[in-house]
Amino acid sequence: MNAEQEAACLQAYPFEGDFGVPGDRVFKDRFGTARKAGPCADCQQPIQPGDRVRLLTGKFDGDLRDYRWCTACCIAMASTESGQP
Repeated sequence: MNAEQEAACLQAYPFEGDFGVPGDRVFKDRFGTARKAGPCADCQQPIQPGDRVRLLTGKFDGDLRDYRWCTACCIAMASTESGQP
């Protein structure tokens, strides 16, 4: 991903529908490099150490939660935000 795609991805809200409660808060929403393996929050495909990923940490429904999205999902979010199908 290039810097323009990353910026477009960060503009996209990753959660659809009725999500959260009043008082929910996002603490971190940025791109970084994965330090450990694990699944993508959206497609559940494996993320490997060293992959470029979107990282989001926040308090939702009273709980602290972390999310990571793979490059493919980030590209999809970026293309949706930029108006591409």
